[in-house]
Amino acid sequence: MSVVSGVTLLCSLEGCGEEYDEDGIRILSRLNWYLEALGSASHFEELSEHYGGGKHPQQFVFGAGVNYLDEDRFAEFVLSLPWEDPENVVLVIQPEDGPTRVWRAA
Repeated sequence: MSVVSGVTLLCSLEGCGEEYDEDGIRILSRLNWYLEALGSASHFEELSEHYGGGKHPQQFVFGAGVNYLDEDRFAEFVLSLPWEDPENVVLVIQPEDGPTRVWRAA
């Protein structure tokens, strides 16, 4: 039996989608690399295209389901990335058991 956490990452259009870190690696590629390094078969997918209505939301939304996630360690990693607009970064983790937790970069 696994213990799954739903992970949702929200960020601004300019500060997330094309942002590069100091090594020239896209931030979302770095997030997926982090999951891969944990041995996880999960990966983040872009979800904002699934919003209803005729307008595109002015944010990117990425999600993944991850087994046995060390929430604090992952949040520390996410918040340490060089976000263009840190005030618009929100990480939400809903574990299978326990309360939903929210982290903000700013």
